Amino acid sequence: MSSRNDLARPIAEAHDLDHASAAAIASTALMIGEIQSFVDDSSPRSSFDPACLILYPPSRPSRPAEPVQQYLRRLARAAQADAADMACSSILAGQGSESDDTGDVALWLGSEDHASPELVLDALGLSDWAASGEVAVGAFAAPPGSQVERLLVEMEDLFSFRVQASMTGGIVLFFLIGRVSGAGWAGLAGIGTWSRLQTLRHIPVLLLKPPIAALSGQSLRPEFEQVRQVGDIIRAEHVQEALRAARDSLSGDASDLNPNMRRENRKRGRAPSPESPQPYVVEEKEGTRLLFPNDDSHPLEFEGLAGYIREFNRTHESRLHLWRRTRGDDEAARVLRYTCPDVLTAYMTLGGGTGRVVVESVAAFGPREKKSPHSESAFGVYRHLSQEIASVLESHGAVAVQSVVSLLGAYESLFVERCTSCERVLSAEGHVPPVVRVWGDGAWTAKHAGCRI
Repeated sequence: MSSRNDLARPIAEAHDLDHASAAAIASTALMIGEIQSFVDDSSPRSSFDPACLILYPPSRPSRPAEPVQQYLRRLARAAQADAADMACSSILAGQGSESDDTGDVALWLGSEDHASPELVLDALGLSDWAASGEVAVGAFAAPPGSQVERLLVEMEDLFSFRVQASMTGGIVLFFLIGRVSGAGWAGLAGIGTWSRLQTLRHIPVLLLKPPIAALSGQSLRPEFEQVRQVGDIIRAEHVQEALRAARDSLSGDASDLNPNMRRENRKRGRAPSPESPQPYVVEEKEGTRLLFPNDDSHPLEFEGLAGYIREFNRTHESRLHLWRRTRGDDEAARVLRYTCPDVLTAYMTLGGGTGRVVVESVAAFGPREKKSPHSESAFGVYRHLSQEIASVLESHGAVAVQSVVSLLGAYESLFVERCTSCERVLSAEGHVPPVVRVWGDGAWTAKHAGCRI
């Protein structure tokens, strides 16, 4: 089975795509194959042609004529381009998907009848998988004036549906199927991610934990042996003698063992006399401290936000995405999602009554957390990060989107960059990476919260 990077490379070369777009298309083709073998690992999988971006079902129908292959290639490329214009990765999944890791691929089913979701799923070997979930038929509406809308006029009997099965959680398959005149049935297939947080909130936590019986005693034997060895060391006579001596010493004189001694001494410290030399304090001039790079020279308005997102996604590995809970939810469109692969996902709530786009709040999450923009992360490091950015936004006032995106980009090395003060990755207290970013001399520097003073 090919890896995503192995498949993304020929896709990028054949279609002149950036790595992120090619990897999204490759992920969809590979994930459909994985789902096909989810119920039965011996089940045949689909095949994928990277030159035409066409996915063929396991039944291996006869390949269509060259004009049909080129039409499907144009359809898949148009879906990728239109999705980029919408600041998402899949035109079928839309902006409601919580992941930008998957795209859309063309699908060829053959000349036999595939005029219903059941027939399509059966041809793809997904019937058993879909039986554990739900199939919802809907009406796909391509963006007005889009490339996909113009290409779909060449297809007849169009219908669309989505499938979400319980055995694969939040993964949702989307299909747009139609009949190519004089050829056969074809269309597009895409994958999105929808969380089920509302459902999980009503499930007792105990039921979400793996049963203890599932643990193998054989796999834990080395750990039990290590515990036994530690116990033997602690029970050794010379160790017990040292512990008894320490106990007697502590009961005899417990002075100088207060961990908060330095803090208490500072509180109780006597004020210096007038004759004592005074410490030199650097006075910071008002208005000289910069929390962000100056991006006010080109203020961004809401009308130019989509263009800014497209340009950013074209030139960066990280991705921006206008988040909507559902298609057509215009109010939620003022939430901008920033995704740094394998590091973090951040939701920016946008505002600006005068037309200039500013960021009102930021919520940071782990890269694989599926939470709403107005909740909080389950991980302490991302809660610390959200609190740090909130304090910066509060002290700075109205901050432009470009400035906050620049700040979030400085966290791409969050778990490997060392604090510039203590030269450590994890802080001595709390064991948290440096979540503070300080702008100066044209660059961001990393510091722990306790090291910035």
